Amino acid sequence: MRKIRYFLILAIFIIGLVGFIQYESGKDIIEERPKTLLINANGNLEMTNGSYSDITKLSIRNGYNGNLIEITNEDEISDLIKHLSRFSYTENSSLEGRRGWSHSIKFYDESQLISTFVISNHYHIKVDGAHYTPDEPGIENYVPDRYPELVY
Repeated sequence: MRKIRYFLILAIFIIGLVGFIQYESGKDIIEERPKTLLINANGNLEMTNGSYSDITKLSIRNGYNGNLIEITNEDEISDLIKHLSRFSYTENSSLEGRRGWSHSIKFYDESQLISTFVISNHYHIKVDGAHYTPDEPGIENYVPDRYPELVY
């Protein structure tokens, strides 16, 4: 009877160990690292550890009046990302310490914050703390033109 009990305990332990090893080996390594929206070395907007399709929600806040809208429509999200991606950006550390912004865009994967994209009053941007200047003007007008409900 004792041998059967030890055998059952050993079998349960082995089954548990095998199950744990399979669970750990089945995890996707990319999913464990946070997704980030950033400006790469070439000056282009890039999503790391994921793809733009992982973005399921945007929240856009007006820096002048505090109005906020949330966008979950895939086409709207895609259009905004396409607009932001058409620019090339140059890092501009001389903008550090500058205050004031016109719009803040937060990108989410479900409820997990991916990145924050802040457009200043003079068409400069800040992505997760780093300051950039787009290669051409126009980025500062897209949000108020597209979403007039933020303005009033």
